[in-house]
Amino acid sequence: MPKDLVLLGKRLRELRGERSSADVARRAGVSGAYLYACEQPTPNRKGEYVTPSVPYLRGIADALGAKRSELLELAGHDEDAAYDAMLEARAARASGATALGEEETVEKLEAALLGVVEELRRARGDGGSPQHRQPGAAS
Repeated sequence: MPKDLVLLGKRLRELRGERSSADVARRAGVSGAYLYACEQPTPNRKGEYVTPSVPYLRGIADALGAKRSELLELAGHDEDAAYDAMLEARAARASGATALGEEETVEKLEAALLGVVEELRRARGDGGSPQHRQPGAAS
């Protein structure tokens, strides 16, 4: 079993805490079976482990009050994790959550994350952009 999926499952269970999986799944817009599969990764009929999708992981993160970038990174969605980390940094700056003197650090972080996204796009070779759809959005 892929180590990161084990870590993702463990982190999801930690974040869920005492909340019921049915409640978290409902809030995330996923089925209880899907959430369970994320928390307890098991191979499919072909013996392969399926990585949770970006839109659904974003919904689960939101339902748990977690950082999207953390869950995306654990699931191996590096480009999307970098993109969401940049958005989180911008949101923190816009809300005034950054302390005086941290503005330059946030700007450097954003620039570095944009560089990572571009590098991943070049390495992937398709020039595509990260998935920005929310759960339930049309393909």
